[in-house]
Amino acid sequence: MSESTEMTCAEVREMLPAYANGDQPSLAVRRHLSRCPGCPEEMARYRALVTTIRTLESRTMDPPAELLVSLSRIPSEAGRIDVIRVHVARNRRAYAGGAAVALAGAAGAALWQVRRQRLAAA
Repeated sequence: MSESTEMTCAEVREMLPAYANGDQPSLAVRRHLSRCPGCPEEMARYRALVTTIRTLESRTMDPPAELLVSLSRIPSEAGRIDVIRVHVARNRRAYAGGAAVALAGAAGAALWQVRRQRLAAA
């Protein structure tokens, strides 16, 4: 793009993040920024964002005190899950029998419903 061609806002705004660190924009971008009311505001937002990010990167935070307690409980909670898994594995036949009874009951109820509908239609 030649320097004498006017840039559109869309073209300039696409390039603004590259200049947010304080690098000098090209002559065409500077010309546009000097004439456009909206694009300089957008540039200011990008620069403010970069400044904020730099501030956040330089801070360190201590973890909350309760985090260590929560993390130390995980193995004991996992133990409870293991107890449940072992119980289900040991009693699989009983649970399978219960599921079979439930399935048979559902099938019987469905057949009864079909028969009832047929009798009502007759």
